[in-house]
Amino acid sequence: MSPIEIPASAVDTAVAPEWGVRRTMTDFEATMWRMEADPRLRSPVAAVEVLDRTPDWDRFLAAHEWATRILPRARMRVVDTPLHLGNPVWAVDPDFDLSFHVRRQRLPPPATFGQALRVCQTEVSEPFDPARPPWRALLIEGPEGGRPST
Repeated sequence: MSPIEIPASAVDTAVAPEWGVRRTMTDFEATMWRMEADPRLRSPVAAVEVLDRTPDWDRFLAAHEWATRILPRARMRVVDTPLHLGNPVWAVDPDFDLSFHVRRQRLPPPATFGQALRVCQTEVSEPFDPARPPWRALLIEGPEGGRPST
């Protein structure tokens, strides 16, 4: 199966996004990045989306590939300055590998939403690899019904 093509008309290329234009981190970004090194100060963020069905894996990957093309920062890693004398800079990762960043995990039946959240908790507790762009996406398959119980 070939990758899904996203038509150029799906993106308004006449308007350049402001996010991701600056190469040098702001003072706030640099502080947050450097705090990542200390597990006590790390402030992970996770977004959980509950889908009505498992997406087609090839389309899921194609959507992430497309997103990394329109948001160049998603393909950039952090490079510290010598002796940490200035703020880190964003640099294109020449070895960017989407399969490192986008993964999937199937929970054995009968999986629950709580088990899926525990997987998320484990995922966000792991620090980012400083040699790669600082983001990950994980598709968790298997929770019965896909929705949290009320």
